[in-house]
Amino acid sequence: HALGSAMTVKGTAARGADGRPSVQAVASAEKIDLDAILAALKQPVPAAAQPASPPPAGTPAKPAPAGHMIPDTPLPLGTLRLADADVKLNAAQLVWGGVAYRAINGHLELRGGKLRLDPLSADLPEGHVDAVLSVDSAQATPAVALRLQSPGLALAALLAALKEPAYATGTVQVHADLRGNGATPHAIASTLEGTASLAMGGGSIDNRLLGSSLGSVLRAVNLLDLVGRGGASEIKCFAANIDAKGGIAALRSFVFASSLLTMDGSGSVNLGAETLDLRVRPQARVAGTGIVVPLRITGPWRSPATTPDAASAVTDNAGTVAGAVLGNATPFGALAGALGSRQASGAPGGCNSAPATPSLPAQQPKPPNVGGVLKQLFR
Repeated sequence: HALGSAMTVKGTAARGADGRPSVQAVASAEKIDLDAILAALKQPVPAAAQPASPPPAGTPAKPAPAGHMIPDTPLPLGTLRLADADVKLNAAQLVWGGVAYRAINGHLELRGGKLRLDPLSADLPEGHVDAVLSVDSAQATPAVALRLQSPGLALAALLAALKEPAYATGTVQVHADLRGNGATPHAIASTLEGTASLAMGGGSIDNRLLGSSLGSVLRAVNLLDLVGRGGASEIKCFAANIDAKGGIAALRSFVFASSLLTMDGSGSVNLGAETLDLRVRPQARVAGTGIVVPLRITGPWRSPATTPDAASAVTDNAGTVAGAVLGNATPFGALAGALGSRQASGAPGGCNSAPATPSLPAQQPKPPNVGGVLKQLFR
């Protein structure tokens, strides 16, 4: 039942001159229900997973474990040298994580420790995906390369497949051409080269995830308490363009707009040292005037430091009340206080729709007395 009523497999299996198994096969099916197969094997089914919610914002952090955040655990690349294979798969439909993928077409070649998956294509609910994966484990330092294009990967199914909590919903457009060398994920990331771009419009994100991942930024604009109350925010727009060289991912452009927070930025992420050097610009409105709050985020991923960029604040807010205030060297903390729990303004970088009211529990904090705060700013 799980493999469908019209599953056919044709092929041969033998031993090569070096004694290693060699498999050639062509498989086709009307439907493959991977969820049913995993359930039959008593493995967690992605669609049925009920992961724990992320911790509330402001929860004291546990002592950081030793080692890298990107795993340094060796990948099982040695298994690629145990056999040779040439397998083609065609399936009209494959169900995984509750999502139906159609027109599955794949060709896997494995010879002498060199793996190539070309092509791998499928029709997703939101569009088509094409990928090419190659792994050369015959080298002293393995080489890995991935090309992937998709107009719409379902986040819910992807997170479930990775056994991660249901932090977000929606579909993300992905274009990636990346390569690296190494026998562990961290080693590959440390040598990463290539380009990647991500974009999405619509969907939702757990506010507690915003609090845990952007806590220092949200604290700077006085939104952390609002985020900590839970609920979800509507994602208006997300886009990022990345150029990677020598394990350093340069963020050429970054835009995130939700019903709770809007910001853009740029900078770099060191995947080997696992450090950040980012400049972000959260945006908010005070008395109907848009205010940009430039910040710099630097340091290790586990404990980055967030500091105000006062010089950029003057430039970014030129011609506004905030620009006049900052130009007179008013303490930056007072400006952050003026922002209070105001909602973000319209998104930059082509996100034209203004954020709506976030989906939050009752008893939201009262908005600050902006007039009184501005009087204090000009004293």
